[in-house]
Amino acid sequence: RLSQMKQDYLGEATALIHVAGLPGVTYAELSEIAVRINEMLGQRKVILYLAERRALIEPLIDVLSAREREANATDYSRIAWLQLQINQESEAKRFVLRGLRKDSSNVHCRRLAARLSLKV
Repeated sequence: RLSQMKQDYLGEATALIHVAGLPGVTYAELSEIAVRINEMLGQRKVILYLAERRALIEPLIDVLSAREREANATDYSRIAWLQLQINQESEAKRFVLRGLRKDSSNVHCRRLAARLSLKV
């Protein structure tokens, strides 16, 4: 929160990734961390080279993926966006399709499917 208040977005992102690795974090909290990371990168509040983005994001993707049985369709869309942040389009497609299997009407997955030219 301190980093966010100071508009230290890289510090905030780093802290959030650290929190994601702590025991006892709920899947809902992990998903909200994914939202915030995607938001900061999407709005270019944090500008990183691809290798740096991967180093930042991959631990979060790993935690989310390891607990994916807890994910709903929206969570899958958030993981897919993280994958897109690190140029892993094929992985993003897999997560979108998994999300659509959970909920074929999920607006987030459907929009991503259209963006990724997936046949659904």
